[in-house]
Amino acid sequence: MARVLSVLCGRNAPQSVACPPASRSLLLIALAPKPAPGAAQPRDKSLRHVVPVPSDQGVSRTRKSLSDSPPSSPSPTAKSFRHDRASRLDSGSSTGDSATDRLLGRTSSYNRRENRLASLNKADDDTITKDYKKMYEHALAENEKLKSRLEDSKQELAKIRSQLEKVTQKQDRISERSSVLETEKREKRVLEKKVSEMEEELKVLTELKSDNQRLKDENGALIRVISKLSK
Repeated sequence: MARVLSVLCGRNAPQSVACPPASRSLLLIALAPKPAPGAAQPRDKSLRHVVPVPSDQGVSRTRKSLSDSPPSSPSPTAKSFRHDRASRLDSGSSTGDSATDRLLGRTSSYNRRENRLASLNKADDDTITKDYKKMYEHALAENEKLKSRLEDSKQELAKIRSQLEKVTQKQDRISERSSVLETEKREKRVLEKKVSEMEEELKVLTELKSDNQRLKDENGALIRVISKLSK
């Protein structure tokens, strides 16, 4: 700023000395920021034209007049330009604030969405965990039921095996008995046969005894007859 004033008002000009209105207007126009696209244009039509740059003679005259004349007050054009600039700065600050608010709103909405997604993911994880827990508990219950059924089946199998062993033992005893009975039957048949043979022999013996007795009787009779005849 001081360098520009030194150029426009003279390099050796003191800082307390004010520049002429034309130089000050040129300085303010040069230092004024460019309006943003779509921003309102200044209402003062006098600021729209380009202020001509003073020549070297004009600068020297201006220096001389500044050295001779007291400091002058700002012109109405500079005041209106300053007012417009301040209003533009205020509008720019309000625009910046609105942009900041929009950015903060977007950030907060993004954070809310992230939090909502995180809560949904957490809820899904909790649901999946609960489902897996239920499935695990159901599987444990099924395993317990199967274990109890297996124990019952083992007990029933042991009972059936004991019954089968008893039946096989009975069958063995029955078979043994049947074999004994068969042997007894064979022996009985043999004995019956022997008895019948002995009965036949007894019959023959009785007949032989009777024949022998008859022969004895006849022999005695003959002996008596012979003895009589011999006398």
